[in-house]
Formats: sequence, structure tokens, C-alpha cells
Amino acid sequence: MNEEWELMKKIADLNNSGNRNGIYELVSKSDFTSKFHVLDLLITVMRFVPQEINEYRSILTSFTEDYLDHFEAPEMDFRARIRFFYLIELLNNKELVNDRTVIE
Repeated sequence: MNEEWELMKKIADLNNSGNRNGIYELVSKSDFTSKFHVLDLLITVMRFVPQEINEYRSILTSFTEDYLDHFEAPEMDFRARIRFFYLIELLNNKELVNDRTVIE
């Protein structure tokens, strides 16, 4: 849990400072295998707004492909599952992404 705790603190610090690039750099370079609490936190700090989805689309797409099994696991929080599968829907629906409405 120590490594997981350190990742969670780093995510919280990046999010609290508004460092969106830092969050997605961490997502693209880290292995979150079996780190359900970290994945839960990550999906919570992701903003489902068109600008963020468009800017980080390739990272988000890789994230959804790499961790689909984790979000289907019983260990994953129900709210995190809903956000994860909604993210997949947004990534696949260009009309929603091009709309400037905030979807948080």
C-alpha cells in the first residue's frame, strides 16, 4: 500500500495545484496494475470537458484500454466504474466532445 499511497498523494498534489499536464504525464508513464485506490482517484480527478478530452485523447484512450479489466472487477468502486465507462462513451462520441458543455 505504501507505493499506492505515495501515488495517491502525488495525484492529489497535482490536482490541487491545477497541474493537468502532470496528471496525464503520470497516467501515461505509470503502471497502475492492481492499484484500485489509485485508479479510483485518477478517474475522479479527470475532468470530462471537451478541452481536456481532446487534449489528452491518446492518453485517455490508452488508459481505458489498459485498465478496462480493473474497472470491471468487484474491487472497483461503483462511482468510479460509472465515470470510467462514461469516459469510454465520451471518447467514442465526437459530437459530445466537440460540444463545449462541461460534463463533470
